Amino acid sequence: MLRKPFFFGLLVAVLNAQEIPVYELEEYTVVAPSLRMPATTIHQDAMRSAKPMDLAAILSSELPAAALSRRGPLAGDLVLRGLSRDNVLITVDNNKTYCACPNRMDPPAFHVSSQQVESVEVRTGPFSVDGGASIGGHVAVSTKSPDNEDASEVYGYAGSFDYRAGGFSGGWQVSERNRLAAGLHHQRGGVFKDGDGARFTELAGTNYLDDRRGEDAFRVTTLEAKLEHELNPETSLKLNFGYQDASDVLYPGLRMDAPKDRMHRGAIELQKEAKLDWADYWEAGLAFSGVDHLMDDALRQSSAKAPAGRDYFMITEARSGYLGARFEAMKEQGDNAVLRFGADVQRRTWDADNEIGTLDNDMLPDVYTDQFGIWAVREGIKGPWALEVGARLDFARSRAREALSQIQAVRNTDSNRRDELMPSAYVMLSRDMSAALNVYSGLGYATRPPDPQERYMNLNKPGMNPDWVGNPDLDPVHNLEWQSGFSWQAHEDLAVKGSAFYALLEDMIYLEELSSPIPATSYTNIDARLYGLSLDGEWRASESLTLKAGLAWQRGEKISRPSSGSNDVLGEIPPLRGRLAAEWAKGKWAFGTTLLFQDSYDRIDPDIREKEISGWAVLDLVAAYQWNERVGISLGLDNVLDKRYAVANAFVRDPFNSGTVVNEPGRFFYLRVAAGF
Repeated sequence: MLRKPFFFGLLVAVLNAQEIPVYELEEYTVVAPSLRMPATTIHQDAMRSAKPMDLAAILSSELPAAALSRRGPLAGDLVLRGLSRDNVLITVDNNKTYCACPNRMDPPAFHVSSQQVESVEVRTGPFSVDGGASIGGHVAVSTKSPDNEDASEVYGYAGSFDYRAGGFSGGWQVSERNRLAAGLHHQRGGVFKDGDGARFTELAGTNYLDDRRGEDAFRVTTLEAKLEHELNPETSLKLNFGYQDASDVLYPGLRMDAPKDRMHRGAIELQKEAKLDWADYWEAGLAFSGVDHLMDDALRQSSAKAPAGRDYFMITEARSGYLGARFEAMKEQGDNAVLRFGADVQRRTWDADNEIGTLDNDMLPDVYTDQFGIWAVREGIKGPWALEVGARLDFARSRAREALSQIQAVRNTDSNRRDELMPSAYVMLSRDMSAALNVYSGLGYATRPPDPQERYMNLNKPGMNPDWVGNPDLDPVHNLEWQSGFSWQAHEDLAVKGSAFYALLEDMIYLEELSSPIPATSYTNIDARLYGLSLDGEWRASESLTLKAGLAWQRGEKISRPSSGSNDVLGEIPPLRGRLAAEWAKGKWAFGTTLLFQDSYDRIDPDIREKEISGWAVLDLVAAYQWNERVGISLGLDNVLDKRYAVANAFVRDPFNSGTVVNEPGRFFYLRVAAGF
């Protein structure tokens, strides 16, 4: 009989229909594709042995299909099988946080501390509908729950390049009916050097002032809290809240830095088990989030052109918001089937005001996107077969409430409102071929609306042409994807899994260069194809030693070109990536080594100013000693051979990009000491 899914944290995969890695980053486990796999929450002792700077960097080092896009020392963005930004849905405790910065200084994965993460689940492709339509995949992050009462600890980090961090995390039984989980994490760091010994503030094109090249690189404080109140044995009320204050964060891949970035999010949720005719379980929730972001060029050479009385030439203040309500329910249908269904409504807001010299830009003209969706998923098992079917229907309305002056000048349109009806659906079939071998195949289709920036960016950049404007006439993006794979486990010590996918992207949103009447970068719809392979394996060679390997490759091609296009290469697609890892643990000691590698990033689209990046391989080491149940210490050394390397052309879609490929840190040593309480 199917177990009831765990609804509060992650409802991404009641039955694991495709590639769903579950991260326990201290002892990494890949759950093979199997529709018989209920949603799983893995408690995260994992993160404490990793450098906690950036959740996106940690995930990209664990999963080759998840690449990192870096603009600075932290706040990395995830690229999942070649797709990123709004093409990948990222949720934290079923809540959404949208970036406020038009340059993606504050992607969603940045707004949660890795030290508070309890689990991460990834479902690739258009095979998830309960959190919203997903073009490229759903990354569901769950922070530590009040049920986790045995993981309370205080900890401290010290590392290279003046890195310091510390905080606490824990869960407590406050009273008979009340449980609390909370965590506070603070980290700060200096300007790192790459493998050649160059500080990132010295890279060509960053243009930092000479006396500012040794500045601190970031300060970030993050608070997470959850309270669970039991109304009765069948009903519970849950509250959660998150706050983050990031200040003086440097972004060498852009022309400005961020003196301020503040995020808040919260939710209230009512959950009830009830044997009703239409449901065995239901829950309803309200959630909100917001980001207030400020960036300027006060540390750059361009600030020399500042008007009298100012220390900056360019500044942008941006605000994003999210308000959502959702309802979902579950009904068991016999011993081997379950139906889940629900509805949600949300409002997304985005406003950004920019100054360049004495020019005021209504960069994002107070854009509102309202969306209402209904969905249903049915999962069932019959003999060796398992079937999952999901469908979703969304209605969305986007509108800009302020003037579109620069869009009018470039595109000769004042269209400021669009309505869309967007269907999504998938089917996934799995069969146990033997006790050791399971195979699956699925077909999915998903639709997403253009984001506010793609439709309504309204930026005049005098002296820094081209300007950057949206396209109000963009159509929604559609992905029709086939995905198949297998999992093979000969015995409990050896497991291998693999997958392949082929996606037809209709009306994909791509960059376009306009020359008349005003030179500008804008957006257009094109058709494209994206396909790839992945392979993962794990072998427990002995009671103490475990070996792991992973490989992911994808390629993209344009089927149609932008009006300014000169080639058929689909840009921003990471090359072949992989990892080899060995873990040894015995008694109080544990050791690990990981080799990460990436092929040359030489299949680029020069039309969007991508640059070639050399291939690389880096070695990381970690060791840990646990004195007792409460006290432990770990040592890490990343990039042991001090290689100079970079991972991505992160700047491509950023209106104020510097055109600089930011290198990764050179040799980085870190120490963690923790004590439980």
